[in-house]
Amino acid sequence: GQHIDLYLKDVYLVGPFGFDDILLQHVDDGSSYIHQWDNVREATIDDGVLVPGDFIPAPLPTNLVTNSQAFNLWSATGATVDANVANDPVNDAAVADRMTETANLSQHSLTDGTISFTSAADYTFSVWAKSEGGSSQFIQLLFGSAAFGSDAWCNFDIVNGTVETKGSAAVGKITSWGDGWYRCSMTAPATSTASAPVVLFGANAADMTRAASYTGSTANTRLLFGAQVEAGKAANTYAAN
Repeated sequence: GQHIDLYLKDVYLVGPFGFDDILLQHVDDGSSYIHQWDNVREATIDDGVLVPGDFIPAPLPTNLVTNSQAFNLWSATGATVDANVANDPVNDAAVADRMTETANLSQHSLTDGTISFTSAADYTFSVWAKSEGGSSQFIQLLFGSAAFGSDAWCNFDIVNGTVETKGSAAVGKITSWGDGWYRCSMTAPATSTASAPVVLFGANAADMTRAASYTGSTANTRLLFGAQVEAGKAANTYAAN
């Protein structure tokens, strides 16, 4: 795949260009990440002289998640969320949330509303996660069955940084961001044009089945940041909602 890291400062682009298309394209599992975008402007050449134009905002993907870093606003089952308890891995700001399991036999999950998906299009669901306390080594990401069927889910080991058991429609990827943080992403094709939620589960094993229940513990805590759902086959630069 094509991986693009962008470091742009005091740059003048003489156009016209389709900036978003150029900078956010990806091939296969490629991705682009904007590390720096400072004083980037359009420009023209007038009699051999560079004439600076308007500032160009950093191109970002469209994040379809409504509350991308407010997990306390997601619908919780067998879990509670404490907001803004730790620094996030991207901007080092105190906006990461803590998910704590409840001590009962149930699913332990957070669900974000409903998103409109288009049949046959690929989508990628990503989130940063960190194992914090107790038996919190694993998580599961899932696309709702109304748009994706029952095979679009994937387990991740957020201690060892590995992709574990997954549904047959899913492609998983996990990347270390340091200090115990991992960005977990799952890509799958929509099987129907429909609205469906995305769900993040606590998992009690690498081979946990889809949306399984287990007896949780209040000692099992995970830190979460930056949920994103976007069209395409890669998790690109995070766009907060």
